[in-house]
Amino acid sequence: MIKREVSANEGHAHIYINGKNNAGLRELASLAISTVFLRENALTFTLIAYDHSTWVTPTGDLIAFTTPVIRPEARG
Repeated sequence: MIKREVSANEGHAHIYINGKNNAGLRELASLAISTVFLRENALTFTLIAYDHSTWVTPTGDLIAFTTPVIRPEARG
């Protein structure tokens, strides 16, 4: 776990696969996609400060991005 004093414009991302936090995931390339991903998935990235508070926009919305991921063999 990263524990640092909070500074403006510094932090890290949390990665969620199908709603589960994968905090231990250091490199996405090390993930065994075939053993973790289902046929259809949601991959979400959120921006987090070093004290694990969430970053939000000036209007209070969570800074996050979610995209669908479909395994190639499932597209047929």
